[in-house]
Amino acid sequence: IHYLLIEQLLTPCSLSLIGTTYPSLTHLILRQCKLVQLVGLESCKLLTVLDVEGNWLEQIHIQLNHLEYLNMSRNRITSLLSMNTPNLKYLDVSKNRLTRLNGIETLKNLNILHATSNQLLTTIGLQGCTNLLHIDVSDNHLVEMEQIDQCPLLITIKASSNAVIQIPNLLNAILLNELDLSSNSLTSFDELSIGSWLPFLTHLRLSNNNLQELSSIKLPSLVELDLGFNQISDVTTLKRFVKDCPLLSRLNLEQNPVLYDITDSSSLIKEKSSCANPISILPQSLNEKSS
Repeated sequence: IHYLLIEQLLTPCSLSLIGTTYPSLTHLILRQCKLVQLVGLESCKLLTVLDVEGNWLEQIHIQLNHLEYLNMSRNRITSLLSMNTPNLKYLDVSKNRLTRLNGIETLKNLNILHATSNQLLTTIGLQGCTNLLHIDVSDNHLVEMEQIDQCPLLITIKASSNAVIQIPNLLNAILLNELDLSSNSLTSFDELSIGSWLPFLTHLRLSNNNLQELSSIKLPSLVELDLGFNQISDVTTLKRFVKDCPLLSRLNLEQNPVLYDITDSSSLIKEKSSCANPISILPQSLNEKSS
């Protein structure tokens, strides 16, 4: 047997028994099985996929050299320190009780990290994740995102619904495609704060912050910009920003003071260096006035 799926057990199952009975397992799924500890799978040396979502896990102790996919979401985990999984590429620890990411620095091959809905206070631990492509730490207690600059291959950064007060250091994030920092405490977004030119950034979400202005930053690939529910009031700097985003096609300005100085969408569109792509602006009333 290489694939084993067990769901919704009434009594906790024995991982040690599974490990000794099915040593050739490559895929093991144990969802809602009332597991309290993740120990006893050392015999499953060929295991590449492990899914233990929706259990009662508090402690983990894993030593699986071939494991590539690990889903531990919806548990009660407080620490990732006892993980020896050098080939892990996908890790989901969402909806746990983590305050730190210490332990993941050993995951040199990690590509995808989901750590939403925890109690994270820091992202220290990312320094070893040099192959990370996607990270989602939304819905935590982060004030800043440390060591994100140690992940030069990042394509997606999602950190909405935190308390982040400044743009993370994106000096090495030249491949970044999507940045979501909505629902935080940002007050500025400028070239100094991002520390880099982002030539491949297509989606930028900064809604529900305290942004007051935007400095002129060249984002040649930007398609979507969400600035809804901020404090942007300077129409001149906004027009300059839009002009430097030739591919911009979706712009959200809902609930910003700058709306009082914009009569219709055409006043922004004409500032674009290229009009090849039509631009849709929220609130919808601006588009209606320009038509």
